Amino acid sequence: MKAVIIEKFGEPSELKLADIEKPTPKSDEILIKIAGAGVNPVDAKTRRGLGFVAESIKNDLPWIPGFDVAGVVESIGGDVTEFVVGDRVFGRLDFIADTGGYCEYTTTKAKNMAKAPENIELVYAAALPVAGMTAWQGLFSVGNVKEGDRVLIHAGAGGVGHLAVQFAKIKGAYVICTASKRNHSFLLELGADEVVDYNTCDFTNAIEPVDFILDNMGFEVGERSVNVLKPEGMMVTVPTITAERVCKAGEAKGVNVQGIKVEISSDNLSEIANLVDKGYLRVFVSNIYTLDQAVSAHIDIETGSTRGKLVIGIA
Repeated sequence: MKAVIIEKFGEPSELKLADIEKPTPKSDEILIKIAGAGVNPVDAKTRRGLGFVAESIKNDLPWIPGFDVAGVVESIGGDVTEFVVGDRVFGRLDFIADTGGYCEYTTTKAKNMAKAPENIELVYAAALPVAGMTAWQGLFSVGNVKEGDRVLIHAGAGGVGHLAVQFAKIKGAYVICTASKRNHSFLLELGADEVVDYNTCDFTNAIEPVDFILDNMGFEVGERSVNVLKPEGMMVTVPTITAERVCKAGEAKGVNVQGIKVEISSDNLSEIANLVDKGYLRVFVSNIYTLDQAVSAHIDIETGSTRGKLVIGIA
């Protein structure tokens, strides 16, 4: 089968198209014919040799990137009862155990997948798992966003952000986003109540205190965000690379700041699929690449200014 691999860590140019053996599912696994694979910042970070995934796989290269997948079940292991051949599924692959998603077929434990939304093409469903579960768990599992809360979402137009805006609005929150000017109308259409241009003003002066912050930026933005959090409020910071320093800024300010480790949850995935099928949730995909365009996809994701999601279409 065709797959994108890296044989060593480094620049996007390390991504190479190769022919490799098609995997076979174990007893608790399913074999998926992939229709699409989401492109996420963690893919690029790992390709560069950064983070815990890179540390875990450094002695097992070559490696196939990609953790978001959607596709059709081609075969199942003997112990699998959740799915049958032909089911449309989507989910997040295990960071360490699974073959990646930038390929024609992959295997994963059945529990990592859920039935895909029926009302969108599978290539678009591939954009949902990592970003969707990050937003959902940040707001409602680690956080406790409820109706009437004032919620600030940094990088509201990004992959996690644009889904988080919609989740928070569905819950009945008042949603404020930071974003560049070109994304303001996009966010207002998604339901945001206020949008602040982080390029032209200091958000800490422009925003009244909030109950909850979903920090998709980290670094200095995350550290300064504690200044707009109500004393009893909470912030969840998503970027793992700066989570420790952002949490320390919260400690110094005397407010509750938490990092997040996103867990695979078929229940979360099913909730997200249901919202899509009911028309409450829209996933925005700004570009679909082919497998042989993976280098371009990684160059684009590393700009940090992508609207919505990027996906590699495979089927």
